[in-house]
Amino acid sequence: MERLTQGLVRWRWLVIVLWAVAGFFALRAAPETPGLLNLRGGSRRPTEAASADSVIRTAFPKPLSEFFAVAITGPDRMDGGRGRAFVDSLEATARRLPYVRGTVSFASSGDSVFLSRDARTTFFVVALETPTSDSAGALVLPFRRAMREATASFPQGAAYRVQVTGRAPLDVDVRTVSAQDSSDAERRLLPLTLVILVLAFGALVSATLPIIIGVLTIGVALACIGVVARHTPMSVFVLNLTTMIGLGVGIDYSLLVVTRFREELSKGASRTAAAVTTLRTAGAAVVTSGLTVVVGFAALLFTPVIETQSVGIGGLIVVAAAVLLATTLLPALLAVLGRNIDRPRWLARRLAWYHAPLLWERWARSLGRHPARALILGGTIVAALTLPAFWIRIGLPAKGWWPAATEAGQGVETLEQMGAAGVIQPIRLVVQLPAGERATSATALRGLQRLSDSLRADPRVAQVKSLVDLQPGQSLLAYSLLYSDLDRARAQYGGFLDAYLSADARTTLVDVIPSDTTSLLSGMELVHRVRALAAAPPKQLKGARFGVGGYLAASVDFQANLL
Repeated sequence: MERLTQGLVRWRWLVIVLWAVAGFFALRAAPETPGLLNLRGGSRRPTEAASADSVIRTAFPKPLSEFFAVAITGPDRMDGGRGRAFVDSLEATARRLPYVRGTVSFASSGDSVFLSRDARTTFFVVALETPTSDSAGALVLPFRRAMREATASFPQGAAYRVQVTGRAPLDVDVRTVSAQDSSDAERRLLPLTLVILVLAFGALVSATLPIIIGVLTIGVALACIGVVARHTPMSVFVLNLTTMIGLGVGIDYSLLVVTRFREELSKGASRTAAAVTTLRTAGAAVVTSGLTVVVGFAALLFTPVIETQSVGIGGLIVVAAAVLLATTLLPALLAVLGRNIDRPRWLARRLAWYHAPLLWERWARSLGRHPARALILGGTIVAALTLPAFWIRIGLPAKGWWPAATEAGQGVETLEQMGAAGVIQPIRLVVQLPAGERATSATALRGLQRLSDSLRADPRVAQVKSLVDLQPGQSLLAYSLLYSDLDRARAQYGGFLDAYLSADARTTLVDVIPSDTTSLLSGMELVHRVRALAAAPPKQLKGARFGVGGYLAASVDFQANLL
């Protein structure tokens, strides 16, 4: 350790140059990291929701597994005339895109759910061709660009408001807002932190060094996280964690090292001797502290949830970067600066009142004279701050979790005003009949109808979409006759059947659309209700395999794994 510390100080210029090069490339690579982070997260363990979503993507000819919702508001009625022509032009543009399977709208389905009461607001659903659930995020910006170009090319297109929303657009906007929030937090906190450090050290140079280490810690950590994200899923939540912990830990460790160095200088040591002693003492404390924090983060690596594993990996990286910088670059800089860290001298004289030992000595002596009182007072404060933790309810926000100022968030608000927000987060019940049976048989249709009636009876359910819900009031006999000739049925209802009936007619889908009065938490409770019905299905569906997927079901499984 002695040889290592002396070597770092002796080769201080080499250390500074190496870190300057590493910092340059890290700060250039760091802005690319947000685009590599995983939006969805989830569990590495197999879950019912993930299994159901996988069946939806693979079993149906044109599944609605991943989709965008395009909300349109304008001055004209959307069910005819110029408004209808505008919607048709957007749909045609969407269908021409190579990653779009098809579209569903009021014009193609006749379903009134796609139209507001005054008919001046509508939306259409765009089914996507994506290899994985998270890859839909890469299509959001190109699709929005295509919609903007189509709007601009339409006569008087500026009079219409077009908003692309849905699960993937919301995820992308959350990631964008998270990255922007991290950047804004750095810009707001760094000047305030510098002021506090100037007060603490009484010198501008001493106060700047911890800021440099903190910023470099964030940059190096983000660059390393970007490398890791190319090989394993890393949650977008790592962005905020890196900013908070990187700045805090980097500055904290730097304070310890700089303070110790100044103490050695005040004892008359040369700058190199002071740097060696600082690294041997304060440096060892920094390493010990870092290892302690690392142990805490390492425990998160053994959880099955991508979000918590990402926090563990990100925490390990950012703390390791802070420790390395505080025990290599910082001592090298101190050895170069020497007593210049106390510049400018006039600032120290102006802040002499703050550094007068009387105030802190009185406080310390008071604690020493009355340790029991200090313990009781401090313990009471800590207990009061900790007490609310016993009433924490683990879960997801009731509503309003999306960024309201973004396009996707405003699109959700538009759908809410229409009473159709539940369309973008349906509970998806997959029904797989035993080998040799068909979901279009009279027996299976009767079971699906009973299941649909049971689901629709729940006040939290706005609508149910299934093979037996094509037309309101349609009889079971009519459905049996319709599906007796599947080729003819597909010709008539091709888009619907491609999304709700597998090619071999053995697997079907029941979409449960929550009402707009159903919050996210009550929607998760509705998932339990749907799973309970699937566990005790109508006798006509005995032997069938059921799986419940969709965003709400994935949230339920996520919470179960988190607990």
